[in-house]
Amino acid sequence: MTTLQRYWHLLSAVTVRRRIFTLYLLLILMPSSSLLYVYYLKSSDIAKQEFIQSMQQTLKQVEINISYKLDSVANVSDMLISNPNLFSYLSMEADGFASFRQVQAMNELKTIINSAQNNREVYYVRLFIRPTLQYSREGIQFFPLDDMKKRSWYEAVLARNGAIYWSAPYVEHFAENQEDVPVISSTRMLRNPKNYDDPLGVLMIDIKEQEAFKMFYSVIFAAGQTVGIADRSGQVISRADRNPVLTAEQKAAIAGQDEGYFTASGQDPGYLTVFHTIPATGWKMIVQVPLTDISAKSTSLNRVSGIIAILFTFVLFVITLSFVFAFIAESMARRIKKLIDTMRKEGIEDTETRFAQGQGNMLMLEKSISHMIGTVRMLTEQSLQAQIHEKEALLKALQAQINPHFLYNTLEAVNWMAVRRGATDISLMMDALSKYFRLTLNQGQDLVRAEDEIKLAETYLYIQSVRFEDEFTAEMDIAPEVLDYIVPKLTLQPVIENALLHGIHKNRGTHGLLTITGRQDHGFLLFTVTDNGTGIAPDKMTKLLKPPAPGEQTGGYGLYNMHERVRLFSGSGGYVHITSEPGQGTTVTIRIAAVQPNPVK
Repeated sequence: MTTLQRYWHLLSAVTVRRRIFTLYLLLILMPSSSLLYVYYLKSSDIAKQEFIQSMQQTLKQVEINISYKLDSVANVSDMLISNPNLFSYLSMEADGFASFRQVQAMNELKTIINSAQNNREVYYVRLFIRPTLQYSREGIQFFPLDDMKKRSWYEAVLARNGAIYWSAPYVEHFAENQEDVPVISSTRMLRNPKNYDDPLGVLMIDIKEQEAFKMFYSVIFAAGQTVGIADRSGQVISRADRNPVLTAEQKAAIAGQDEGYFTASGQDPGYLTVFHTIPATGWKMIVQVPLTDISAKSTSLNRVSGIIAILFTFVLFVITLSFVFAFIAESMARRIKKLIDTMRKEGIEDTETRFAQGQGNMLMLEKSISHMIGTVRMLTEQSLQAQIHEKEALLKALQAQINPHFLYNTLEAVNWMAVRRGATDISLMMDALSKYFRLTLNQGQDLVRAEDEIKLAETYLYIQSVRFEDEFTAEMDIAPEVLDYIVPKLTLQPVIENALLHGIHKNRGTHGLLTITGRQDHGFLLFTVTDNGTGIAPDKMTKLLKPPAPGEQTGGYGLYNMHERVRLFSGSGGYVHITSEPGQGTTVTIRIAAVQPNPVK
């Protein structure tokens, strides 16, 4: 008798239950445990690599956002130095230069500077000019060149030979606003085009540090993260709460690469450091995450994977158990054969009915296995769909952030082109359209200050006055105390649009008059929009504040929708009321709750 036969004889001598347990131990439990152990060793490294890739991709998106802001400021700087009037005024000699002409030059330069400050990324524009010019000590937008020479990075500006030098963040006092603001300065030397060795001054454009790095400091990779921005040498120049901890060797490693990561396990606690370079400045965005946080994520991943592995092992066990029963139990083989014969003769539906009433039969086991496999498949598909939706939502959020900025700055660029070509009317129209677009977007917020809603209405009225060539006159009477409350966005503008397009514009024989008022009314804000247009027929007016029938075309902004928004915001005390006389005009009254904005944290 061979050794294999001897073991098989011993196995045959024990009970069926022990046989099943022994085979399960040898064929399933031990191999599965070994696989799970190997998987546990590998999963931590996989989780770490996935976490690093996610951080690097996020930093790339943040870098695109920061570079976009810095490029916008650089474009403004390029536009300013491309203006020949700037160099013309700065290169005029002070001797014999009459005072009134210097005042005129200063005013012209202020006009150029103020136009540049309309860019949403620009906080302030300053010119450091020759001290021989009378307005060099104006102290708000004009400063003597000697003040610039006292700054530690003046030599770096000279070395750039007219190219932009980005200063590290620093706190600057602005006399006009009487406040100290942390800013980053785009600085370049202005030289006389006719004599390059003759410095005319320095152009400095400031952007707030908070606005430049807002997206970077709002991203949360882990609870114990440390984030900051370092210069080319690895010196931290901007941070959130704590300074990133870097050794001299780590600073040298960061300075020699555009992006990468390293693990400092010798520190207590150990940190994973990921960095990415901002091309325009050479600065490095640095994120440090404790290794314990990554281990926690790996543990969570292992827990989920372990559950899936247990389910898989259980399914494998059940399948193996079926073969074991067929191999070692003759009686079970006969029962299975009998079950198959019954199914063939009487149908599977009848078999399910008969065996469902019993207990401990193979059919119930098969149905349970089938149901379990279907459940696992359904859960897997749901998990995959959830991940896909999450990625799509993230992509749409980033696109929604970038696309409005692109369109707004495109309008700004067109406005500049109009200014450079002397097309003042086009410039005013583009400036109004840019302002209208910015106020309408309102950074995605549904609630705005009443002052901004009034500005939006004024901008819209200006655009329409140009369009209809002074076909109407608009009058506003807004109480000052109303301006600080918040209201739903687009509360007044749709009503004004209806009054112009459906009232005044259709009454072509009469010069239009549009009156807009606003005041407080016992805890509410009361706005009225009155026009002398064609009015509204009584049968049509009764339908305006009712929900439209299915498939019915409203022909414009629905007053019913606005009425519902006002009621949701204000409760039962809010309403939209319409009074109209055909041929005489219409008055729309909006009563909305007076709500103060939340205090800034």
